[in-house]
Amino acid sequence: MKVQITGVTSNQLNIRRKKNPLFSAAKGLLDFFENEKYDVENTPEVVDTDILLYGLYSLNSFVSGGFLKTAEVLTNAIKENKKIALFVDDWHLDSIGKNITACSKDIDGYLRFGEKMLKRKATPKEREEYEKALKFIVSSSAPILVHVLPWLVDDEECKQNYAKALNVDESRVILYDPTMFLNWDLPKPKQEYYAKNKAWVVASRYDFTRFVNKIMKPTWPVIYYGCKKVPNANFVPNEGDLVETAFRPNWGLVSHPYPAHLQGQWRNKFVFSGLAKSIILAYGKEKQDMTTFFDRQDIEKMSISVLEALSRAQTAEMLRYMDYDKSAGRVKEAVR
Repeated sequence: MKVQITGVTSNQLNIRRKKNPLFSAAKGLLDFFENEKYDVENTPEVVDTDILLYGLYSLNSFVSGGFLKTAEVLTNAIKENKKIALFVDDWHLDSIGKNITACSKDIDGYLRFGEKMLKRKATPKEREEYEKALKFIVSSSAPILVHVLPWLVDDEECKQNYAKALNVDESRVILYDPTMFLNWDLPKPKQEYYAKNKAWVVASRYDFTRFVNKIMKPTWPVIYYGCKKVPNANFVPNEGDLVETAFRPNWGLVSHPYPAHLQGQWRNKFVFSGLAKSIILAYGKEKQDMTTFFDRQDIEKMSISVLEALSRAQTAEMLRYMDYDKSAGRVKEAVR
């Protein structure tokens, strides 16, 4: 079987790019299909395939030349009655849902906005494809793959929240865990042993200083990565370097709280905590039924030996939920 993976972002159109080569949903699906011996194409062009796997993203993608270009792939697959499945890439589900719905309700308005970005008029063919592709995404019965943490792949509340955020029928949403799909080609640790600091690492493009100061209230120092708004924040080229530079030398990784429509979505930080032999601090549904996920106050009271034991226990508990066959079956169901 031949499958084409495409979409409208650089991450979907160039999954092998070097900047962040490991951890997107697109990369997980690409690795899965290649490991399962599918014939895989990753291109924005129309190619002759049996299955089209099309990645969704948010507003600027759907009013840019990226969507005008790949809408042809989608409309061609519709015309030829090919199997089409959609997948959510690593972005806010509510943004994707609101943006696509808004575009489909005001096609002319959003297309004009897109033409300003392109600095040219859309051709009649592009306009027709833009309209057909948007209507298909919003109104068809095509399944939508949404990646989640492994202990939440059967969680009905997550499924309901995601469907509501995407503004689609719940029957379209298929939950899967891509953790074990990825070829984890992280570099080996530079050191065999790290004398870890009792410190928390908050790694995000967004400013979570208010959450840290008002809600978390840590007694350990907090080290920030990735947000330009945070004074003295640190920056690294990619997530692989983040594991080595930030996570391995420090005991605490923070997975800050997420709203309902994002709780349970796949987060690399959980895998990174295991790879770095550190402790993950989680909130809300992301710690649901996890016996080794403790509160900040309890973790900060632990001795080094107890932290070492907890790190091993957290990794073991997460691994127990990682079921390749279950998630592989979900993906195959979506493209069947």
